[in-house]
Amino acid sequence: MIKINLLRAERKEVKPLITIKPEKKEKVHTTLFVLLLLLTGLIILLLHLKISKAIELETKAREELFIKKEKLAGVIADIEKFNTQKKIFEEKIKVIESLKEKQKIPVRFLDEVSKRVPDGLWLKRLSFSEGKVSITGRAFSNNIIADFISDLESTGFFKDVTLKDSTMSSTPDGGSVFDFTIEGKFSLEKR
Repeated sequence: MIKINLLRAERKEVKPLITIKPEKKEKVHTTLFVLLLLLTGLIILLLHLKISKAIELETKAREELFIKKEKLAGVIADIEKFNTQKKIFEEKIKVIESLKEKQKIPVRFLDEVSKRVPDGLWLKRLSFSEGKVSITGRAFSNNIIADFISDLESTGFFKDVTLKDSTMSSTPDGGSVFDFTIEGKFSLEKR
């Protein structure tokens, strides 16, 4: 059979593990408050140290970046210097190439004239300026001068070749020579 106890059981009084006397309660509160203040101060100090260290690291990184920037400024200045030198050299190369091109014209002019000088004709003066040609010389006859003009025109480099002047003079041995002046145009482009 089952027994049921309907009466309330007596409670035993529980004793606290630590007993604080009322006069000591105030001291405990003060001690806890001081400990809490110390803990807060310690946390603030640790945060301050951490932030100071971060600021110091950022300052060092910034200084390093400024040093790198100064070094790179020197490199950039060198690059700009090299670019200006490159432009100067390119301009000099263009001038040299231009001179080489212009050099071809007088060389070709002299080559064509020297190939066409017939026997009995001597050249005294050749002038070439901006495509205009002037040839002064001496020949035994006007026919030799005419052949010379025809030969020059047949090259295709000479245009509008005309006899400007032909003067006959006597030689000491009784012969005659013709002093002449020829003018025309010369171009490397054949017509």
